[in-house]
Amino acid sequence: MKNEENEIIKEFPVFLEDVVVKELSAEALAELAKKSVCVDSIKILIPKVLADKSFTSRGCLSKTYAADRKQGIFKPVIYAGDWYFIYEASLPKCYKGTNLYEITEADKEKILKKIEEDFLAIKIKLHKRWSLDSTILRIDYAKNVLLPHNVTVANILNYLQNAEVKYRREIGNVRYNGGGEGLASANNSRMLCLYNKIDDILKECRNNKRPIPDYITALIERKIALMRIEVRLTKTQSIRGEFAKIGVKNPTIHDVFNADFAKELLNREFNNLVNAVPKQYADKDYSDTQLLHEIAAASPKKSLSHILNSFALSILERDMKRPEIKRLLRKLADANKVRYILKSVDRHKSNIAAEPISKAVEHIRETLAAWQPLNLVSDIDTDK
Repeated sequence: MKNEENEIIKEFPVFLEDVVVKELSAEALAELAKKSVCVDSIKILIPKVLADKSFTSRGCLSKTYAADRKQGIFKPVIYAGDWYFIYEASLPKCYKGTNLYEITEADKEKILKKIEEDFLAIKIKLHKRWSLDSTILRIDYAKNVLLPHNVTVANILNYLQNAEVKYRREIGNVRYNGGGEGLASANNSRMLCLYNKIDDILKECRNNKRPIPDYITALIERKIALMRIEVRLTKTQSIRGEFAKIGVKNPTIHDVFNADFAKELLNREFNNLVNAVPKQYADKDYSDTQLLHEIAAASPKKSLSHILNSFALSILERDMKRPEIKRLLRKLADANKVRYILKSVDRHKSNIAAEPISKAVEHIRETLAAWQPLNLVSDIDTDK
């Protein structure tokens, strides 16, 4: 394994005895990396002729109810049309109970069997050829990435939203809601989504009145953010177009479990977005923006002018040894006020990363390129 990849492994040690970012040998990680598929959600169309008996009913036959979610149980959506079934599910959630689990090539046969069992649960038995003759309507591939210490998901997204995307692809603004920060770049057949996975999990815990997992608490305490990167192929034309690049004309669910395909797709989509950020942003230190966020968060009841004064003085304070800066500070406010504001600012400086955002983004690119599986949950947590 390359030296730089080994450094990435060492950067994130085990957090708790039973909460793991699994410590494996470089050789074991390299072998697992080849098999990591990272497929998340899938939507497939299965003709009714591939079932063992005539089924004339229409409508929703299966879905996850609120009571199921509270127990950590996830079921697929199965819908019956005139001549077909639609099967839609988050495979990691239905298979392992969490989408923090990374699907591997080795999981394929078990997942195909799980899909057959989902149909048997509603008294429908599929023919053996169902997996070869069904049509893929949507695929999502996703990777969770640990960010460097003290770098937030908002830092990354605020930087990436400056990307100048082309060819009918649109990029939105960073959205802040109960599930944390999120950013999407999309056109009519595909979408690249990046969002705060820790806040997403916290929201899910609140809504379902479930305890916060220990491994999430460990990350929060250590000020390590978790960003989720998803590529969603939402139309058959984009799915077939992508698989055609590797010589697959009519992709089946078997083709979805292709580690090389998933790795190339996620890396290409993320790198395209990063490369679209103009150079003036790539060279800018993002700690100024982060400092403003810190001051505003610590002073929610203060006026806008107070927050901006604090921010401006904190920037000027970096050059306090220069006489002209001292004179300028005295003109802005009296000595007591200057001392008070700077003392307030000093409380937040330890949380401000000094490196430019482009370096943190480069860390993400290296993590995706290394394609190492990230297992944040213990085997006990995911065994179903």
